[in-house]
Amino acid sequence: MKASAPTYTLDRLPAMLELARLAIDLVAAEQDHKLARIHYHDRIHDYEDRHGRLAERLNPGNPRHAAVIAFSATQYTEYAAAKRRVYNAKRRLQAAVSRLGA
Repeated sequence: MKASAPTYTLDRLPAMLELARLAIDLVAAEQDHKLARIHYHDRIHDYEDRHGRLAERLNPGNPRHAAVIAFSATQYTEYAAAKRRVYNAKRRLQAAVSRLGA
């Protein structure tokens, strides 16, 4: 037997509109994250174009990678911040869904 979908009264409309806004915020944060990741990787590729390909996976603990890490630091910082914004947007949306009781 299939469970029926929950029904909501008009008194829950503001909370549902808030859910929609939070969902839109999440999509925007995900798009920003994707773009920031592309910019970060592009910056690493720029470094490799100038200095040759990295012989191994980028490792912050490897002193040989200090130059590429410094070269791409701004883009990495933006990428990490975008990743946190996605996480926070997901948490806000999940909390709003829980408050609504959906």
